[in-house]
This record gives sequence, C-alpha cells and structure tokens, in this order.
Amino acid sequence: MSRMSRLSRLSSLSRLSRMSRLSRLSRMSRLSRMSRMSRMSNVSRMSRLSRLSLMSRMSSMSRMSRLSRLSRLSRLSRMSRLSRLSRLSRLLRPSRVTSV
Repeated sequence: MSRMSRLSRLSSLSRLSRMSRLSRLSRMSRLSRMSRMSRMSNVSRMSRLSRLSLMSRMSSMSRMSRLSRLSRLSRLSRMSRLSRLSRLSRLLRPSRVTSV
C-alpha cells in the first residue's frame, strides 16, 4: 500500500515536473517569438523612419536646390536687366551728349 502510494506520488510528481517543463518551454518559445516579433516590428519601424527621413531629406534637398536655382535665375534675370538698362543708358547718354 505504501509502495503504491509512493509510486503514484512519484508518477504524479514526474507528470507535474513534465507539465511544468512543458509550460516553461512553451512560455520560453512564446517569449522568444514575441521578442522576435517586437524586434522585427522595431526593424520595420526603423526602416520606415529611415525611409521617411531620407525622403524628407531628399525633399528638403530638392527644395533647397529649387530655391537656389530660383535665386540664381532671379539673380541672372536681375543682372541681365541691369546690364540691359546700363546698355540702354549708355546708348542714350551719348545721344544726349551729342544733342547738347
């Protein structure tokens, strides 16, 4: 009787230990899966962020280049206007001088 009870206790203990090991293993696997998923999500977030920053940088660069091009164009147009005006004034001045 005592041996039977001991055997049953042992079997129940072994079953319990096996169950606990299984549950631990499942928990571990779940944790590892969760950590992997979180890492993947982090990586995807990082890549998204980097892509966004790259896009914003590119857009800002393009804006800068556009602005610089515009300013250069405006400067050029101003210079050309000035040169045209000066040429016109030069052309007009001698005639005025000769007319006097």
